Amino acid sequence: MTAEIIQLRPKRRDIIKSLINKAEDYELSEPEKCIEIQKRTIKMLIFELNRSTRIAKAALKVLADKED
Repeated sequence: MTAEIIQLRPKRRDIIKSLINKAEDYELSEPEKCIEIQKRTIKMLIFELNRSTRIAKAALKVLADKED
């Protein structure tokens, strides 16, 4: 059996990096806009974390079923 590290999808990773850069640009000039971008970025990261958790749980279930 082989294992693969679950990572952010390339497109999603690029979007998150872009949002972080935009937030940094607005940090001093428009703090409200910076905060909104940070919130959006956090939501995307939470979504990806939940996705990875679901995949890991499914893999564990498959392994547990094979032991039975």
